[in-house]
Amino acid sequence: MRRLIAFLPLQLVFILSITNFLLAVEVSGIVTDQDGVSMSGANIMIEGAATGSASDSEGRFSFAYEAEAEFVIVVSYIGYASYRQTYGAGDVVTDLTIVLDQGNLFGQEVTVMARKKEETIKEVPISMVSMRKEMIEDMGASSIEDLTVMVPNVFVRESPHVDNFNIRGIEGGARNPGMGTTEGVYLDGIVMGRPDFIILDIADMESVEFLRGPQGTLFGRNTISGAINLITVKPKPGFSGSVLVENGNSGHRKIKASTNMQLTDNIYHSLSLFSFDLDAHQINASEFANSDDIYKDNIGIRYALRALPTPKLTIDLSYDYFSQYNTQMGDHISDWHFDSDVPTYNRQRLDSLSIELYKVYPDDMSYLDGTNGDITDDGNTSYNHNRSGWSKRLVRSLSLSTSYKINSNMNLVGLFGYRDGSRRYFNDEDGIGLELLTGKWADVGEQKSAEFRVESTYNNLSWLAGLYYYNMYESLDGPVFPKPLFFHIYAGIPMFLARQYDGVTVHPFGGGTTKSVGAFFSADYIVTDQIMITGGVRYSTDDKDFTYRQDGLPTFGYIHFPPDNDGDNLPDGNFDSTASWSALTPSLSVKYAATPLTNVYGSISKGYKSGGFNLDYVSSWESVAIPFKPEFITNYEIGIKTGNSRNTMYLNTAFFYMDYINMQRAIFQDLYEGYTISNAASALVKGIETEVSIRLFQNALTLVGGVGIIDATFSEFRDAYFNGYWNEGEDYVDANNNGQYDDGEEWTDMDNDFSGNTISAFPELSWNFLADFRFPINNKMMFVSQLQADFIDEKQSQLSSTNAYNELRDDARTLVDARIGFKIGSWSVFAWVQNMFNVEYISWTGQNGYIGVLEQDFGLPRRLGLRASYRF
Repeated sequence: MRRLIAFLPLQLVFILSITNFLLAVEVSGIVTDQDGVSMSGANIMIEGAATGSASDSEGRFSFAYEAEAEFVIVVSYIGYASYRQTYGAGDVVTDLTIVLDQGNLFGQEVTVMARKKEETIKEVPISMVSMRKEMIEDMGASSIEDLTVMVPNVFVRESPHVDNFNIRGIEGGARNPGMGTTEGVYLDGIVMGRPDFIILDIADMESVEFLRGPQGTLFGRNTISGAINLITVKPKPGFSGSVLVENGNSGHRKIKASTNMQLTDNIYHSLSLFSFDLDAHQINASEFANSDDIYKDNIGIRYALRALPTPKLTIDLSYDYFSQYNTQMGDHISDWHFDSDVPTYNRQRLDSLSIELYKVYPDDMSYLDGTNGDITDDGNTSYNHNRSGWSKRLVRSLSLSTSYKINSNMNLVGLFGYRDGSRRYFNDEDGIGLELLTGKWADVGEQKSAEFRVESTYNNLSWLAGLYYYNMYESLDGPVFPKPLFFHIYAGIPMFLARQYDGVTVHPFGGGTTKSVGAFFSADYIVTDQIMITGGVRYSTDDKDFTYRQDGLPTFGYIHFPPDNDGDNLPDGNFDSTASWSALTPSLSVKYAATPLTNVYGSISKGYKSGGFNLDYVSSWESVAIPFKPEFITNYEIGIKTGNSRNTMYLNTAFFYMDYINMQRAIFQDLYEGYTISNAASALVKGIETEVSIRLFQNALTLVGGVGIIDATFSEFRDAYFNGYWNEGEDYVDANNNGQYDDGEEWTDMDNDFSGNTISAFPELSWNFLADFRFPINNKMMFVSQLQADFIDEKQSQLSSTNAYNELRDDARTLVDARIGFKIGSWSVFAWVQNMFNVEYISWTGQNGYIGVLEQDFGLPRRLGLRASYRF
């Protein structure tokens, strides 16, 4: 009897289990895209329950669910509109065919990976813009820079080799290897590190996300201004591909081809090729020029492989290759007046100077471009280099991403990356047609990175935690070659003596290793149906080991470093130095669902940029030996994201106020002083950014627009140089012994005061607009037209130690582009025009630091052409 009584509970458990099993319904089916291609790795979940599955390699899924009442099946996949359908307890939910539509993603439906997990853009408490594959292709965008015109408060200077992004008025890039960047650019979650490691052209992008404001918690070091997250198209089952050919005036030629193939049931791979050519719009008019005028000659290759060894494990492997070549290396001279220490020459126009030189040296004109001192201005689209310059850039990368589903609530993610890059150039540094100065630059490096993170969602709590490792080596070899004529006209040395300087160089070389380790944690907690709190923190450490050497020209200020102690007029060995920094970068946000369609959020986040060393042209021991410190920024932001119930309207607005301290500033002082980098500045950055999207006439017309306003000025910036008046803290002679400085007393001038100036070259106001109108002509043909406009306000051109040059401004401009065409089944044919009204504008102006002439870059003129593409 006792054994029977003891056995009864086991029987009861067994009976209840069988009963639950019999009451459970099977949920099964297949997930495909709109083309009928099965989708592996899609998430199928019962809303509000920890029940679900992921689709297998054939897109199929199956799981059991005990349905007691109505339930909702939600299917999601990154880059596709989520599927959401309500079923009753007695409904048949087997052999479902669920189609995820990529083309209908709009507004609050857009899914992003801004916080390293898939979620809709409306739920992300970050000011951001996401641009999807369809929009990128319809715009005809060739690179990341083409997309920035549709992102308020993100700006790049037009250039053949863009390597930095200005986000919220904070200048990106880095002058030399000893200095970090302010913005992070990521490819599938792996940082591209240095500016020369960035792959600019968009070969096969699923989406590009622009995150504005510091991202120090999840993305870590050197994301002071924000982050740009590039997400590539992943290989999928089946065979498919596309080909695009584009041709236009000014040598505009673009070719893109991609193919996707299935190797086995669980392994797929893809190959993408990209080529873009464009002729220079500013031409070297010198008769000594002997190269083609090339603005861009870019080639990109991407190979990707996806493997699904088990239903729980996804492995992505990819290789990227990018090369860039251009020869448009000069700027148009707008003011030919020349700086010189010789009163006879100083501030003369260059043509007058060349005539005077011809009078004095009629038998030696090898240093002049032309004859008899005839140097002319051939117009805004020209420059005069007696030496043809070139720039070559190469980037290669290998990445591995793994995602393992531990259970229905937890994932383990691993990211591993290797990248090497180089940029080499040769240029006529004086830029005026005289044989004065040439320069050569080789910036090479490699990086390795790894990240492990655990992601979990359970009931009201969602969190992720991870570890990060980064190792980068980079070196800069940058000799400058002054010619005898330079010493004659700049320093007044007679030519027969100046010839002794033939062959001299100012030759800095610097390089080293940066090692960074980080640990981070972030969590979302749903307090109520309306309130969610997000908090996180990251701890980062940076160790830098650097070596530096400069073969100087002490007569003209550029020291030998390390000092020449043995009298051979060369630096003694190398200067080696190490430094370490660490930082905590927390973040906190509160999101309030004012209505089911409107979220309001407030956030505080901190960003950190590591310290470093000045590895540039220097004239003092302190410029190299004393490292500059890290800089920090604290961002206070409130925002609103809202839409309507039909999802035909979406609005995103953010107000921000950022406190920026210990700013690292690189300033070219003058010809004899070279560059200094110091933590001399603090700034306040504040502004607003708004994006709105509207669909009208049954989605036939889509309107997208945005506005950005920034006020970013130095609260204080004294750069430890000379400004012509006494400042607090500077030494003085207290002639009347009253304990304070009085007018007329002698003092030691120590700095420039840039307080109140804007912190970089950025537009205070920018706006953009795009209208997309399309309608079906029949069941196979779609008419598509787009009109796009963007405005950039005038901006301060440069920050100079000469105050007059701080008044220089680049032009405000409004550009209009248009595209019109047809989509016919698998074919697309478009006609396009860029800069429709052929607006001429100065995209950059500034002082040539070597000789003082003013230079200008002009924006790209009107281009028009045809684009045809085919998908299979």
